Amino acid sequence: MKKNNKKDSSAVVTVNNLPFSAKEEDLSDLFEECGEFTVDFDVTKDGLFKGSAKLNFETSKQARKALELDGVEFFDREISVEMSASGAAGTKDAAEPLSVCVKGLPADIKHEELDKLFKHCGRKIRVKVPREAGKSHGLAFIEFESQDSLRKALKVNGATLRESLKITVELGDPSKRSIGGSRREGRRARGRRF
Repeated sequence: MKKNNKKDSSAVVTVNNLPFSAKEEDLSDLFEECGEFTVDFDVTKDGLFKGSAKLNFETSKQARKALELDGVEFFDREISVEMSASGAAGTKDAAEPLSVCVKGLPADIKHEELDKLFKHCGRKIRVKVPREAGKSHGLAFIEFESQDSLRKALKVNGATLRESLKITVELGDPSKRSIGGSRREGRRARGRRF
């Protein structure tokens, strides 16, 4: 890690659901392939760790690479990695939703298929496919970098996948989803990217 006086707001990610025993070195090990960063742990007024931290990378490219670790198991907890509100997609209003929910997907859907289907829409920040026991719940969340990309993605509604599956695309927020069952996929990452 490195002291970074000049912070690029689009290069900041938030890591949630961290164990209370997590240390800076643990995060350094887990995110080592993403690039240099500093860590700001989220604490209460009394100085108690709240289970989340902001990682301040040197570039937005490094921050986007860190998003690939969203959902990994870290010290027996599935962590969440997302762009920080201050840097989400570099938009003026970071609270503006830029995600779609894609429904009607097969249980064995691959990220590559979704990338191909939405390639014309523009840059994606992340693609999240909730799974249980390695199988998809039949839906995916795709977060885009701009409103223009989001509008193009919504036009994919009703498209056909694998020659016979008609999919639904609508506005969707992965943080508000409610899916029964466990989200763990048996992925384990303790100090290393898998």
